[in-house]
Amino acid sequence: TVGAVLGGLAWANSAAMTVWLLYPLSEVLAWFSWLLAGIVLVLSGRRAGAPLLAVAMAGMMLSGHVPTVAPLLAAAGVAVLVGVIGGGADRRRAFDLALPVTAGILLSLPQLVPTLVYARSSGALAGRAAYASTHLPASAAWSWLVPRGFGSPEIAGYHGPANFPEATASVGMAVLLLAAAGLARDRLRLGLLAGAVVAAGVAYGLPGLSALIGLLPGLRETAGGRAILLVEWCLAAVAGLSLGRLDVRRRSTRLIVLVSAGLLLVLTLRHPALHSPQDAGSVLAAREALAAVGELSAAVVAFGFLAAGWRRTGEATLVALTLIGGVRLAWGFNPTLPVEALPGPGPAGPIARAAGGARVMPL
Repeated sequence: TVGAVLGGLAWANSAAMTVWLLYPLSEVLAWFSWLLAGIVLVLSGRRAGAPLLAVAMAGMMLSGHVPTVAPLLAAAGVAVLVGVIGGGADRRRAFDLALPVTAGILLSLPQLVPTLVYARSSGALAGRAAYASTHLPASAAWSWLVPRGFGSPEIAGYHGPANFPEATASVGMAVLLLAAAGLARDRLRLGLLAGAVVAAGVAYGLPGLSALIGLLPGLRETAGGRAILLVEWCLAAVAGLSLGRLDVRRRSTRLIVLVSAGLLLVLTLRHPALHSPQDAGSVLAAREALAAVGELSAAVVAFGFLAAGWRRTGEATLVALTLIGGVRLAWGFNPTLPVEALPGPGPAGPIARAAGGARVMPL
């Protein structure tokens, strides 16, 4: 139960959820865990699985961002395929997925059909033939450790690679350590970590992967860099599973935690913005890096509690750190845009007149 709480908090408070509040991506992502839960329940022969899967499928489709739905459904499909072929799921029950999936699609048709019809004549879609081959620069990976290391739109501006929502990925230091501590303990966690590695390869441009995605209809029109959203979900899931099954008494587990913590500390202190005094956001970077070091230190202490036999204290500390890290990222974040940032007729348009100088939420 504690592991499920930590995994849920990590996903709900991840950068994937927070920074994409500007657009409908967060609403789509919020349904993803329910979709997978429905699939697992159906494959387990549970009656609640079919209605949950149908509702989750419709919810994702109706949430307003089909380009995000496509890679999530592809990832879910691969997970089912791997589970069935690998023997982790009953092959006969795999056919039971067809009815609730079809029901979910039918429920979403009143919105899905006109959306697809519009997309066929969309000039933007025609220009996205190679969109899946786009990826994030390697420097964007520092956001896993220091989410606001390159600044933030609402705090001293943003001075990093790509743009803030695209480049920022964060699940907290406690989750990263838990994911490392649970490395290779069972097939489920290994599979999730493998999924995270593949998604990260797509997001950060591992040679060959982006080109492969670009060959697949439906996926080639989606931004390759946004595969980072799947990495965040996989890490949150691995962390939750690891906390429930963690045995810190094993010397190998303690060694992995200490080595991982040392590596994360070194990488945090090597953040490029800390060594660029001319960077206008260097003061913010130093403050955020210091907070990251504090969070990492507290996570190591929590593992110390677990190793000393104080399991409840250690688990509670890790859950609290996951929540605090998510709240820190979200605190002060403004999910609106200044009117001048909106495409359209400009400051004289009806949206600007209605806003009266205030910021607006894009819909």
